[in-house]
Amino acid sequence: MPTTSETHERIKTITRQKELWDKGIATSLEHEQGITEKDRILYYDNRVYVPRHLALRGDIIAQSHNHITAGHPGIAKTRELVQREYWWPKIQKDVEAYVKGCETCQLTKSNTQAKTAPLHPNAIPTEPWTHISVDMVTRLPVSNGHDALLVVVDRFSKAIILVPCNVELSAKGWA
Repeated sequence: MPTTSETHERIKTITRQKELWDKGIATSLEHEQGITEKDRILYYDNRVYVPRHLALRGDIIAQSHNHITAGHPGIAKTRELVQREYWWPKIQKDVEAYVKGCETCQLTKSNTQAKTAPLHPNAIPTEPWTHISVDMVTRLPVSNGHDALLVVVDRFSKAIILVPCNVELSAKGWA
């Protein structure tokens, strides 16, 4: 794991390549709008600006996330640790991608998502009218005293029976 001074030396070297600067950084530096330069390192809000160099940004995130004293923190804590000293546009997205892709975290952290029930396919019917689907179509204009349709579909033949009814269909009406 590189030290902070080694990381700063890498940043100095990469900062010389202005084509790696994010859009708007040069303009902000020229107009003294948030970006300052000191000892060949650019700063934004007293934090070191990291040019658009994926390996360098990844190493900086790794220093905060993988360090033995950090303990592989989550996205928010890792971002907080990185942002104490460094800054670049869309840092949240980069930290999130790194933490979600961390192999150690995937293997050791518990899953907090609710477990879903296993899916079971419906039985395939072998003859007509042994398996049906039933649905209601409601909010229809009233016609002959009815404002809904009971739709019965045979899953084997796809035959349809439409039964006019009312939304307040009783158990007897269903039968």
